Formats: sequence, C-alpha cells, structure tokens
Amino acid sequence: MPAWTATSRWTSWSAIPPRRPPSGWARPAWPPSYAATATAAGAPQPSCFTGCGPPRSQSTSSIPRSRVDCIRIQVRLLRSLLGSLADLGRALAAALGEHPKATVLQPLPRIGQINLAQVLAEVGPILDRTGDLSAAAAEVGATPVTKQSGNSAVVQFRWAANTRARNALGIFADNSRHASRWAAHLYRQARRRGKRHPQAIRILMRAWLRVIWACWHTGRPYDINHHRAEQRLAQEPAA
Repeated sequence: MPAWTATSRWTSWSAIPPRRPPSGWARPAWPPSYAATATAAGAPQPSCFTGCGPPRSQSTSSIPRSRVDCIRIQVRLLRSLLGSLADLGRALAAALGEHPKATVLQPLPRIGQINLAQVLAEVGPILDRTGDLSAAAAEVGATPVTKQSGNSAVVQFRWAANTRARNALGIFADNSRHASRWAAHLYRQARRRGKRHPQAIRILMRAWLRVIWACWHTGRPYDINHHRAEQRLAQEPAA
C-alpha cells in the first residue's frame, strides 16, 4: 500500500499552511511598568498581589507589633467569652435548683448539668401533657412508624416528632451506656441483632423513657438500688 505523501490524494499535515490571525488583530502590549521592569536583568516579575501588603516605606519593625496587638485583642475577646459562659453556667445552675423535677432526674447516670436542663425543658412538658407512655415515646421520636398495606408491613423512622426532645433524650441515652451496666447491655443486644448505632440508641431511649416516666409521675428520684433490671445485671458475673 503506497505511503501517504503530499502529492497523494490527501494533503499531508505538513503541507497545511499555518493559520494566520485575522486582519486588524494585534497582540495587546504589556503595561509600561512591566515593560520597564522586565528589561532589567534579575528584576522581580510583577504579581497580582502587588499592593496588597504594607507600603515599601513602612518599617519592618512595626509588623510584629501589629501582630502582637491582634493577639492581645483576641485574648481579650476569649476572656470575655469565657466570662459569659461562666455567667451562663451559674444562671443555669440557679434555674435547675428552682425546677421541681430537677432532683428527680439528677441521679440519672451521666446526665450532666446541661443535658439535665435539656431533658427538663424539652421532655418534661411532653411528660406532663401526654396521657400514657406510648404517646410520650411517639412525640419524643423514640418509637418507629409502622406502615401496613394488606399483608405487607414496613417499619420506618418517625420523622414527625419533637426533634429537640429527641436530641436531648438521645444524648442522655448515649452517655448512660458508659455508666450503666443495664444500658450497656441493652445497647449491645440491639447491635447484635443487626441494629445500627442510631437505632440502638433509640431502643435505649424507649427503655430509659419508661424509667423517667415512673420517676416523673411518682416524684421519686431515680435510685439505682431500686432499679430491678440494673440490680439483676449487677448480681450476674461480668461477661
């Protein structure tokens, strides 16, 4: 098969003339300042950041001083923020002392001061206005939704719930499993059944809500010695 050449039917690439710019087109000239500096040997090239820094006539000794002033301002802002947080903590402790149900839920394992205030503010009103435990668990978002059509049933996550109450109770349930053997046992059982971490936490939320419901409506503070499930696990040997 003959090789393709410029004299063949198809013109070779080398024979195609280069494309020329249209008439009237000219390359834009560089700015005069760049042309002046580019001709000098070893002159620095212009940068898009030129003019963003301090003036050339400014002394370099003033740059560390300005940084020190910025650090001092940030330190004063941080001290003011820490002082505001301390005032908020004292106000929160005073408000918890005035709540009638604070002493009832304060002995719960690893509930903490902030989480206790969240549970009292978000879950407490739900416990007061609901008539039974199942309604409270549904409003808190601790129970799933079952959708049934004919012979098929699907269990789904409950979206229509009080999200602030669910977050408050979920934080407590997650923290309690590190201090309560009963809560840790329920969590491990749920994970062994194939439940994911959020599902296991919601199962633990329902279990703790039964305990909180009893303490809330009887007015008796939580006592681990009266928690029968906790005592049964305490008597069993550690796995």
